[in-house]
Amino acid sequence: MARSAAGAWTITGIQKGHPSWTATNVLEGDTIIGSAMAWVEEGNVGVIEDVFVREPWRQRGIAKYLLYRAMSYLQAHGSFSVKLEVKAANETALSLYHSVGFAKDQEEHRFYLPL
Repeated sequence: MARSAAGAWTITGIQKGHPSWTATNVLEGDTIIGSAMAWVEEGNVGVIEDVFVREPWRQRGIAKYLLYRAMSYLQAHGSFSVKLEVKAANETALSLYHSVGFAKDQEEHRFYLPL
């Protein structure tokens, strides 16, 4: 992973509740600049969720680093596969996920009705 202009980024891991749940955060100083959550579901299926990098820090390899770190964590905790969800219109995320080896499994439709 790249370094910030101010020096090395700090990587933190947090675990709570579920025994295999973790969040990995990338910080610059006290500011969280990126994060990803991961856990193992029934059947040893890994889940990655809420991968984000704040706008000023994008295009520096942080999201890819978070994905690889989450996948390594899941594999170390018994996962044989990993899944994630992304909006079909999010071309940047789709490109990132394809670049690390994810393949589209299915497309989900959600419906909304204001009351």
